[in-house]
Amino acid sequence: MLARITLELLSDLLTTFKKTAMDFVTSLLSSINFQLIFQLTCLALIVISGPVIIFLLSANGGDM
Repeated sequence: MLARITLELLSDLLTTFKKTAMDFVTSLLSSINFQLIFQLTCLALIVISGPVIIFLLSANGGDM
């Protein structure tokens, strides 16, 4: 009987932990502004591409 009660308590604890973990992951993913991350990534790619093109042109002798 004690084993059955312990098993039920462990099952309830595991269910509660799963729900809490899932709530945490859901709230974490919903609080991230993915549009801002995408815009900043695009901006960084554009800003970095300028010096890269200049470096490649100078390494090639300045001719396209």
